[in-house]
Amino acid sequence: MINKGSILNKSAAFWLPVLLFGLTYLLLGFHYETNDDVIISLLLRGILVQPPLSDLSLYFHGLSHGLTLLYKLAPQIPWYGMLLYALLFTATVLAFIFLQGHGLVRKRFWWAWFFLFFLAGWYEHIFWFNYMRVPLLLTGTCYLLFLSLWGNKNNLFVRIMLGLLFLLALCIRPSAALLGLAVVWPATFLLLPNKVKAWLKWQSLLWFAVIGLGFFVGLHFTQSPAAKEYQRLDWLKSTVIDFEIYEAQPQTDADKLAFKAITQWFIVDKQVINEAYYARAGSINLSYILLKVAPIKLAALITLLLRDHFLVLALNVFLLIFILFNHQRYAGFNRKIIFAYQVYFWLLILAIGIFMKLPPRLITPCLSLYTLVNAAVFLRFNYPAAPKFRASKLIGLIFVLLLGLQLFKIVNRAKWQKTNQENNEAFIATVKNSFPEKIVVTSVLPDYFRSLSPFRNYNFGPKAIFLLTGWQTLDPANQVYFKKLTGQSDFAKAVIALAGRANTVWLMSPEFYNFLQTYFKIFCGQNLTLKPGQNLIEGNAPVQIYWPANLP
Repeated sequence: MINKGSILNKSAAFWLPVLLFGLTYLLLGFHYETNDDVIISLLLRGILVQPPLSDLSLYFHGLSHGLTLLYKLAPQIPWYGMLLYALLFTATVLAFIFLQGHGLVRKRFWWAWFFLFFLAGWYEHIFWFNYMRVPLLLTGTCYLLFLSLWGNKNNLFVRIMLGLLFLLALCIRPSAALLGLAVVWPATFLLLPNKVKAWLKWQSLLWFAVIGLGFFVGLHFTQSPAAKEYQRLDWLKSTVIDFEIYEAQPQTDADKLAFKAITQWFIVDKQVINEAYYARAGSINLSYILLKVAPIKLAALITLLLRDHFLVLALNVFLLIFILFNHQRYAGFNRKIIFAYQVYFWLLILAIGIFMKLPPRLITPCLSLYTLVNAAVFLRFNYPAAPKFRASKLIGLIFVLLLGLQLFKIVNRAKWQKTNQENNEAFIATVKNSFPEKIVVTSVLPDYFRSLSPFRNYNFGPKAIFLLTGWQTLDPANQVYFKKLTGQSDFAKAVIALAGRANTVWLMSPEFYNFLQTYFKIFCGQNLTLKPGQNLIEGNAPVQIYWPANLP
């Protein structure tokens, strides 16, 4: 519970997030980390498919129906970004309440500790946004705050609300919510009073487990067979492109071409790239992962941690040194459990990094939750006095230098994001203002969806967009969209039909056009011939305009 103090101290968990969100927006801006969020919002708005996609199959279970309705009622409002940032703000408030409840506001310069925690990694969730961060952080902070309410029978309503927020996190992205729970559940044995019996400590985890079980049972019985196939194909795609654990062993030229298609995100043709293909053309085996994949991924993971997360690592090293070696202050506390948690967390990170992947949208939230747990243990025994070290001045100097380096990195990252946003928005504006009433068939458009603003609705004018690449092309709703545009629900037949229509324009790189010609010749037995036009964008990655060959 929070001790008595000034009103400013008591409300710090609420006004500090408001201040930090505002400063982040004014100084750095808000940007999307990947193209996923823009694609999802365009699906919900009915721009990449028609009708608007109210069931995303893999994500936003139940929420997508509400979002499509909101976009229908008020299409000018960026509902997707507003919802997710509201939930991110909620997770931030919960994190600050958690720190506040463990006595941080009773320390001298407590506000500096909050800012250090924010700059060490939390700022990235706001500045460089991805929807995956929300369920991960929301689950972790809900569970930690749930533990903080142990023994307080007057907080039943708060416990129920935390459970509902966890359910909401599961709806957004189940795997991310489970990862958040996996990071923080050992805090059950670190933060609850020692006098609490072990079997009672499991009750907190049981509450979340029951909610999770109910969610997955409901999901199992409500998902359509097409959605389940989509989920399996998305996983198989990820083993090749995202996780890189699939050992390709194609035996024919056709299978080699299909594998090349997957690596270019050309996965839409289920007649060619299906479950049977993945079973035939390669495999996932442990020896390949450990001998070939693991060394490369391990080196990349270490580089990522040292290059991008040096400040949060240094902060945790400081906390752990004080916790593990300050015998007097922590007398009677089982430091073996603290050590076991460190081993558990880094083994978890290592396993995910090798067998799957740890992009910034995953590793940074994991480190943020890890820091919350270590900070809570530190604060549990350390307040109100500040830690004393013989080398405290040296430690302070090291942190000042690391903080300066972190600020330098943040400023440069913000400049790059702003430049990238301007370039990508200029390309989107060019597409919007060109080719009126056309069907734009393209493989390059998703490449320009990164670094965009979560609070803008991007439009392409009076035209239809037909994407050739991307994870979203696996969605079964695309077959309805293909038929609406061409009269053909089969992808290959739809593309061939579009190639003969005067109202189409094609935007792709010359290399992708050559690949597309080869693909249709081998798998469809037809020549996909287009007439090259001028370049829409020059440079190292040119985007060329192609027209139907039958046009004069």
